[in-house]
Parts: sequence; structure tokens; C-alpha cells
Amino acid sequence: MRIFKHLMLLFFLLSCSTPKVTYKESLPEKEMRYCLMGDSGNASPAQYAIAKALKKENCDRIFVLGDVIYRDGIKNQNDPDLQKKFIQVYEGLNKNFTLVMGNHDYNGSIKSWKKVSEKYSWVFFPNNYFLQKINDTCFLVLDSNLYSRPLLLTAAFRQMKWINSIKEELEGCRFRIALAHHPYLSPSRSAEGFLKYFYEDKIIGKVNMLVTGHDHILENVGQTKGTQLLISGAGGQYDKRPGYLIIRVSDNLYYQFKEVTE
Repeated sequence: MRIFKHLMLLFFLLSCSTPKVTYKESLPEKEMRYCLMGDSGNASPAQYAIAKALKKENCDRIFVLGDVIYRDGIKNQNDPDLQKKFIQVYEGLNKNFTLVMGNHDYNGSIKSWKKVSEKYSWVFFPNNYFLQKINDTCFLVLDSNLYSRPLLLTAAFRQMKWINSIKEELEGCRFRIALAHHPYLSPSRSAEGFLKYFYEDKIIGKVNMLVTGHDHILENVGQTKGTQLLISGAGGQYDKRPGYLIIRVSDNLYYQFKEVTE
């Protein structure tokens, strides 16, 4: 049964995981402010405290860096956990959300998130990877899960091919920010094997920032070949204190971590 489930997932990824569209959004020219958090969906007091803090932030968009729903993702767009751990927590913020998929989301149905995004106008998830351009900043939304699941390696190569196909579009971006779930470097579990190769071949040295979750911390890991490495994975699950990351875009890229008290 598990093999059948993986084969169905592979079919889904192969059939629709080569986006040909760059999703463009033009907003009024001003300093842009983006809020980013991962590992959030557990309906805990920490998740609600962060939602309350985000409501006060002037975020032009909120990015969820994977593990949107603990521990087993969602079965379908009507899953009770979707309402309990995502919709009810964030709908009142009146903010637009972009989603990245995490390993816990892969325990459920990834394709159901596309149906969620069709139902809720404030949720953006057209594919498991895509390019979202907001003014002159490009967010390269990646699926790092593909590089740790042997049955999905064909889809992993397709993502790499897709990145090659948008090189010209990326060159036209003033700032390039890659978003994924699994870190490249981390205090506890850095990328290995195929994922490490993917990051080093396609991302490191080619974008201004790589922002990930997975580790339940807020951490500046430093720079590698000009790419700033940031971890914001304390959006609900956390090791020390919950919180999120803010990236400001004006004449340059600026960032700060915000810790939240439950």
C-alpha cells in the first residue's frame, strides 16, 4: 500500500511539476516586508502566539517554509487538520500566504494543497516548486524533499532541469531568494548526498539568500559563496523559543529574527 502511495505521488509530480509560468505580482513601490516561518502547523499556543504577532506586522506576504501541517500533512482539502492547524489560525490575519512543502506534508497529499489554494484566495501554492516574482525580487520556491526520497529522484532531476530553464528570468531579478524546507548548512543536520549536490550545483553562489525550516530554530548560519543562509523553523515546533524571520527589501536586503513569547 505504501509503495502504491509513493507511485501515485510520483505520477503527480511528473505530470505537473515542471512549471512553465513565472508568477508575477506588482505591488506599490515601497520598502517591501516579508515574514517567513516554517514547522508551524501543530495548533499549539506557540503557533497562535506567532499568528497574533504576525497580525501586527506589516507583512506584504507570509511564507511558510514547510511542515505546514504536523505530523502527517493533509489527506485532502477537507481534512480537519487543515482547518484546525492552518485555516483557523491564519485566516483572520488578512495576509497572503505562499507555501513550501516539508517532509511532514509529504506524509499526506501534496496535490490536495493545490485544491486548497484554489478554494482560499489568500493561499498560494500552484505547484510543489515555482518562481514567484514580486516587483523585482524573485522567490525561488523549491521542493527539497525530492532529494531524500528514492522514488522521487526522477522528479528531482526535473526540478533541476526547470531551474536551468529559468536562468534568464533569474538574471533579471534585482534580488534572488531561494526558499526550501531542508537547510544546506545547519548546527544539527546539514544537507548530505543528493540534496547537498543539488544546493551546491543550483543554489549556493547563485542566489542572495537561502531560507529554510526543518530545524526548529531561528539561526543565521552565515554566508557561503555570497549566499546568506538563514533558518526559520520555529513557527510552532521549536527548540528554544518560537518566532519568525522578517526580510525587508529596499535599497538592499535586510533581515531580522523575531522571537515570540507564548
